[in-house]
Amino acid sequence: MTLNWIKASKQLNIKGLILLALAVFSFTQPVFSQEGIIDTALVIQGKELFKGNCAACHNAKKDMTGPKLEGVSAKWATEVGDFEGKSSEEWLYDWIRNWKTPVDAGVPYAVEMQNYDPSVMQTNLGLADEEIKAILYYVDNSEALNKQTVVVDNLDAEDPTSNINWLLGFLIVALLIAALALAKITKTLNRAAVSKSGVAETEGKPFFKSGFFKTLVTVIIAALVIYLLASQAISLGRQQGYQPMQPIKYSHALHAGEYAIDCKYCHTAAVEGKHSNIPSTNVCMNCHKMIQSGPKHGRKEIAKIYAAIGYNPLQGTYFDKENTSAKEVEEVFTKFIDQDKDNKEIKAATAQDYKNVIEMYDKPIEWVRIHNLPDHVYFNHAQHVNVGKVECQTCHGNIQDMEVVEQHSPLSMGWCINCHRNTEVDLGNEYYKDFDKLQKMKELHNSVTVEDIGGTECQKCHY
Repeated sequence: MTLNWIKASKQLNIKGLILLALAVFSFTQPVFSQEGIIDTALVIQGKELFKGNCAACHNAKKDMTGPKLEGVSAKWATEVGDFEGKSSEEWLYDWIRNWKTPVDAGVPYAVEMQNYDPSVMQTNLGLADEEIKAILYYVDNSEALNKQTVVVDNLDAEDPTSNINWLLGFLIVALLIAALALAKITKTLNRAAVSKSGVAETEGKPFFKSGFFKTLVTVIIAALVIYLLASQAISLGRQQGYQPMQPIKYSHALHAGEYAIDCKYCHTAAVEGKHSNIPSTNVCMNCHKMIQSGPKHGRKEIAKIYAAIGYNPLQGTYFDKENTSAKEVEEVFTKFIDQDKDNKEIKAATAQDYKNVIEMYDKPIEWVRIHNLPDHVYFNHAQHVNVGKVECQTCHGNIQDMEVVEQHSPLSMGWCINCHRNTEVDLGNEYYKDFDKLQKMKELHNSVTVEDIGGTECQKCHY
């Protein structure tokens, strides 16, 4: 009887300590009011929606093709207020989905805003209220993720989490000390009880030598190996995060971001063809006949464009390739690059920089391809850009912020299928106007996704 009590006592003490530790850890987690604290999950959600639907024309902090969006909710509340029985928030949501709705209703501020820029704002009919709320929350708190701080109403006040974290750490340490002390006391009492009963104390087998422990370790190792094999097999051939260096240091952050050049101005084939295209040097020369120096690299990188196309930047003419020697070409580009010598903001050119430019003379620029689908996958850029109205950022990420472009999305089959399942079809598009069946489907279900029109069928992408 005494031995049974001792065994039960050991089990209860061990289980009790574990349960007590979990209970204390759970109930001492800090809980705060949401007022005055940034909801980082909502900011992250809003950021992704913003990149996919707004970032082509808008920035949270500065004007681009469209105006900056930070504070737009407060602006509409001030300028619109309640109008014709609807709140400023409702009118703003209508504007985001289809800017013509508040304009046609005669909302004065909307009528004023339609003349902001000749460019027409795209419709976003598929955005739900909660998604628009997340976007607006992000543009008002776009720096929260970078700062990684808890924002409170009183900025001079002490961080409210600091004292709680110290208290939580103290309680956990105290609990561990108490657990060790209780374990020692329990062991001492059990030995005393065994000694009093007159029964010889038997040494138990260590836990790590038990059959249960060995089986558990085997199962964990097997599961880990299977998981690693499966994950590596699934990721085979994928290049998410691939960011090669290019022969010319072309900054999308400068061109697409700061200067707000539309992606389709350079990548013209994305609008009309199955494949997008690498811009030709002729497209570069549309601007760089006049713009001969950059803010970061000066003339070094632009000189590579001139060399590849055979342009003499000193004379503003193209080289007579048959009557121009290699030495003359070298002298031209050396003099051109040397114009940066007095510019202290530009890093001085090295011997390798001069060599790189000369080696590109009268040769095609060998850009490194980043996005590459398998041969058995069919993808049509024009279909997505023209009919689907998919923004470049949806697949390629926040391209206007990339100094060096990388593959943003996994471009996996599951990623594409999930997009087709969740993306609503704009049946107001000219392409779908005669599809009566789809119009009736939308009336019944309020929305039609790409999946509903066969977007997840195997033969759509594999042929």
